[in-house]
Amino acid sequence: MNNKCNGRPSAAECTSKRAMALDFGESRIGVAVSVEGVGMPIGYINHSGYRHSLKGLIDERAPDLIIVGLPLAKTGGFTASAEKATAFAEVVHRSFNVRVCMVDERLTTRAARSKLEITERDFKEVKDALSALEILNSYLENPVASIPVRCSFPYCKVDESCQRIPQNVLVWCPENAGVVDKLREMGAAFIGVYSEDPQILLRVRRKKLTATNLLHEIAFEEFDAILLKRGTPDPAGGAIEEIIRFTCS
Repeated sequence: MNNKCNGRPSAAECTSKRAMALDFGESRIGVAVSVEGVGMPIGYINHSGYRHSLKGLIDERAPDLIIVGLPLAKTGGFTASAEKATAFAEVVHRSFNVRVCMVDERLTTRAARSKLEITERDFKEVKDALSALEILNSYLENPVASIPVRCSFPYCKVDESCQRIPQNVLVWCPENAGVVDKLREMGAAFIGVYSEDPQILLRVRRKKLTATNLLHEIAFEEFDAILLKRGTPDPAGGAIEEIIRFTCS
């Protein structure tokens, strides 16, 4: 059974010599930079007016890559905080002429706290920058695990040769969230989506649909059709009766 998404962006786009890491917190954005491969905390900027502040840092530090932390749940699930961080990463990518990638930031604050013997009050003043440093170190240790943020997606088309669209459709690893809209137009009543791409998950959830990046959350028996990219093996192993295909270009 093949449970991997072939359409996930390649981490080869996330190589860097001068990286800047950003920890998108509830009210502040922690900042860290790499200097000759060594991470260094810088400080934080407030959410209010962050574009102006971030532009100043980018102009000063001239990073060739920005790393944004992806706050997944402990289980690895795509959380509401992950949605906000992904939306932030997209804004940074659109606003500045620099590549942006995301890395799993689970437990970065806890890891940063465990390395310091200071009071909780003092830690609150430095936690954003130190969390950004942990994100940066995670990237430096394993850059191939990072996910590039894209500004465009391939055009994908659903095969319309089928006589009818079943009521309950599982969309498997879509490369463009637009295929979901096409299924709606074709009459699908319930649509569930599995994807490992934060940007796809963000777009699908904005459509108020069920989307997950966790395999154990998928009940294949609840669906009577699965939408797969042409050439992709059936991840359900025949558990879903009908297969519909889509192609991308």
